[in-house]
Amino acid sequence: MVALVTAAYTPDQDAHTVFDDITNESSGTGYVAGGKALANSTVTQDDTYNQGTWDADNVEWTISSVTAGGAVLYIDSGDPATSPLIHYYDFGAEHTTGGTTFSITFPIAGILQAWP
Repeated sequence: MVALVTAAYTPDQDAHTVFDDITNESSGTGYVAGGKALANSTVTQDDTYNQGTWDADNVEWTISSVTAGGAVLYIDSGDPATSPLIHYYDFGAEHTTGGTTFSITFPIAGILQAWP
């Protein structure tokens, strides 16, 4: 899942472990609390470079009026109190849509890469 948060959200890797810990989730027309499911999520292993990559399709909220400074990626267990956080994606600045499409375009190299 990917949920939008405002620039007022401050990630805390020690205190924020599940989705219930998230503050300042974005709200607005065209955005549903809790965010959207990531489509076509894949994990690949590259034995040549000894790395793993996690990726998914880009995400869009069409005809939206929403403001966000970042996104929180998490695994939806069905209960926000037990839905573990995976990653915070900082947009670098707050972005606002006014009845247009809010898009997250993930890096071509993937959302996350890990090396041993």
